[in-house]
Amino acid sequence: MEANVFIPDITIISKETWIQERKKGIGGSDVGAILGLNKYKSMFDVFYEKIGVNKKPDSEKSKISMEIGNRLEDFVADIFQERYPAIRVQQDNAMYQHTKYPFMLANIDRRLLLPDGTQAILECKTLVNATEWVSTDFCKGINGICPLSYEYQVRHYMATLDIDLAFVVGLDLTTKDLYVIYIPRDRKIEQQMIAVEIDFWSMVEKCAVPTISQHFQRLCTAIKADTFKRFYGANKELVYEIKSQNEKRLFNEMNECIIRQQFHNAEAQKAKEEKEEIAMKIFVMCEKQFNMKPSRIEYNDNIGDMSVTQYVTLTDTTAVKFDLSKFITEYNSSADTKLSEDIDEKTAIIICGKNMPERIGEFFSTQDKGARFYFSSRKTKQNAYKKKREMA
Repeated sequence: MEANVFIPDITIISKETWIQERKKGIGGSDVGAILGLNKYKSMFDVFYEKIGVNKKPDSEKSKISMEIGNRLEDFVADIFQERYPAIRVQQDNAMYQHTKYPFMLANIDRRLLLPDGTQAILECKTLVNATEWVSTDFCKGINGICPLSYEYQVRHYMATLDIDLAFVVGLDLTTKDLYVIYIPRDRKIEQQMIAVEIDFWSMVEKCAVPTISQHFQRLCTAIKADTFKRFYGANKELVYEIKSQNEKRLFNEMNECIIRQQFHNAEAQKAKEEKEEIAMKIFVMCEKQFNMKPSRIEYNDNIGDMSVTQYVTLTDTTAVKFDLSKFITEYNSSADTKLSEDIDEKTAIIICGKNMPERIGEFFSTQDKGARFYFSSRKTKQNAYKKKREMA
């Protein structure tokens, strides 16, 4: 059910008028404060704003921070568009109103249209401390984490506009990193949130200070407990039992790997430690010679008509490859909305994670390079190698 349009275009009204209109309901940025999840604003601040009591003026730093966020909204949206060119980023200047709960208002940053026809919401943020942010990484099963007040801001928007997906995008102004957080709609969480909003708005209408409502406090406590459980630990009530033949096959394959690992583990670990100890000695020797540690060490040798290059590199990354063409073929074989062959990889991964989460592993190939050192070698024919060296 589509939301009601409360104000068709907020860009043609004054800031003062917009502030007055926001007092007629709860906006997305109010929800975190009402739940006690906002470090900079309390439920009392929101309450007194809504009943028209003058609040203390914002500090100069607070005004600057808000202005930076407002002015860089377009810039953050443009960066998101560049990263995900197959997703259509659309301006939406309307303020919306929930059809069932008219006090629930929403003014979103951008509306998104994914290649599979899914509509989504984009919320743009700027930050200078990324400790509360984790980017979405579907290949590792991570939907991403952002400050809880932002999560509930977009959950409020999804409920109001009846849209099932939102992205919170945060640009770190210090490191220049972009965090993209994928937040699907969750009806259970949404019902808890709306229950809090209903209770809070009834107190606004009665001008009854929130602290006197034990019911409101219980609602807030319950939703915060559920939120922190989702973020900081697995759901201990959920135990998944392997049933299908495909799941049993994968589990047996894993058991075979465990057996092989246990059999060879002692010798493999000993060799690994000795290998890394020797590698460290080589790196230390180079560091002493050049007063800096190299990122890569090479050894070239000739064996018959072959030239062999061995190298050791310092690494702490994991290489991941997504089979884009395979995914598009599999998706288009069953979906009504067909994906274009030239869709970008990042958008394809989002669609795969949304529509085929149980199969996403089929399209990823990973090569773990988590060790301190990565050892490899390369062989080339002698003539080709010599020619290359002469040209260099």
